[in-house]
Amino acid sequence: MQHPKIVIVAAADFVSDAVRRAWNKAGVEIVGPLLLDPPGETVLRDAFGVLLDVTLEADVLFAHSQALIERDIPFLFVVRQARPESGLDPFVVSEDPQDIHAIFEALGWERHEGVLH
Repeated sequence: MQHPKIVIVAAADFVSDAVRRAWNKAGVEIVGPLLLDPPGETVLRDAFGVLLDVTLEADVLFAHSQALIERDIPFLFVVRQARPESGLDPFVVSEDPQDIHAIFEALGWERHEGVLH
C-alpha cells in the first residue's frame, strides 16, 4: 500500500530531518518543501493535500491557493512552530503525532466538505 502524499510549499529548511522521520513513521510521504510556482501536475498527482507555509509572501500564497482551488486540491496554511503566547491554535508541521493527526483530519474534512481552512 502506498503512503499518503503531502506536498509542502515552503523554504528548504521548513521540514527538519526529525519531522520527516516522524511523518514517515506515521505512514506519510512528504514531498518538498518546494517553492515551485505553483506545484505542477506531476508533483500534485495523488497528493492527499498541500501545506502552505503561512510565512511566505502574500502574493505567493494567493497564487498557490488559487491554483489549488481551481484544481480542487485540499490545502492548509501551516506554521513550523506554534507560539503559545499568541493564543491561536495553528496547524503545525512537527514531530508530534497530534499535530500530524490534526492536519490529516482537517485535510480530509476539507476534501469531503469543501471547506477552506
